Amino acid sequence: MAKVFFHIYEFLHAKKAAFIGFLVLLVALLIFLSLKLTFEEDISKVIPQSEESKTLNKIIDNTNFSDNIILNISLEKQGEPDDLSLFASEIIDSLETHCKDYIIKIQGKVSDKDMQKTMDFIYDNLPLFLDQKNYDYINDQLSMDSIRSTVRNNYKTLISPSGIITKNMIRKDPFGLSFRALKKLEDLKISNDFKIHNGFLTTNNKKNILLFIKPKLPVNETDANTVFVDKLYGISNSLNNKYKDKVSSAYYGSTVIAVGNANQIKTDIQYTVSIAMTVLLLLLILF
Repeated sequence: MAKVFFHIYEFLHAKKAAFIGFLVLLVALLIFLSLKLTFEEDISKVIPQSEESKTLNKIIDNTNFSDNIILNISLEKQGEPDDLSLFASEIIDSLETHCKDYIIKIQGKVSDKDMQKTMDFIYDNLPLFLDQKNYDYINDQLSMDSIRSTVRNNYKTLISPSGIITKNMIRKDPFGLSFRALKKLEDLKISNDFKIHNGFLTTNNKKNILLFIKPKLPVNETDANTVFVDKLYGISNSLNNKYKDKVSSAYYGSTVIAVGNANQIKTDIQYTVSIAMTVLLLLLILF
């Protein structure tokens, strides 16, 4: 074996220039190939893959029911319900300004446009929402005294500041039948735990507002989502300090959990590899 290595040495020593040129080309080729490498940061790839886990990952990748990030805005001891609405409005504006590249939409705020669409839908399908009590009410409103009273009240509403918003509805539905139908829809709701306050989805005790953030990136792209989650926490921490002891906020969702798990796994791997290399070098040095 020693003779083989000695002959290789003699061959390379005799053609030193060619060997150096070959070595330079080899190093350049390796550098070029290394630059072509692409890294995929997917936390699910750390888990051993079986047919069942592959199927589960495929289902998760192609569904969006679990992708939403839930933002829970909570009222503190010194806060008031209106502080919740102010906090929610500010955090939505900040998210739309600083995270627009990562967010598809934010749900939880009922805009005037959405409310108008709902009222238009009810009005266009009004007979489906009315019952005998409603028809009795209509019959009572057809007397001259009732009509005068309705016209008088509608006139007062139109000349008031709120008339700018309600004028179209009064023109279409002067007797307010759509609101009676809306009340019937409210009676059909499954849960009484939530209601709309100042245009936001609020818990019944007015102590929490829930916002649902739909991210653009899938959950398993933790590398890009890390930047997104850092921005979320930066905005949240800034507003938490501004509304200290009044309102606080917290995030929950698969994207946030995946980023946290990925960061923890990377940290553990770095520590493990560092300790292993240190021990290995010490063993080699001592040997």
